[in-house]
Amino acid sequence: MLLTTYDTDNDIYRAIKAGAKGYLLKDARREELLDCIRKVNAGETVYSTSVASKAYRRASTVSL
Repeated sequence: MLLTTYDTDNDIYRAIKAGAKGYLLKDARREELLDCIRKVNAGETVYSTSVASKAYRRASTVSL
């Protein structure tokens, strides 16, 4: 799980490619951070809405 200030498309892509199961920005609320930790510990994948949106945008531009 990453807790970072970096949210560029490339930063997000590299984290996902490296296996990050959680990606939150440092301005996340305390409750959101704790929830993310619990979910990742339980085997879930958690990305903030803005991070997920950027990851989807990047993935949708890759040609098959």
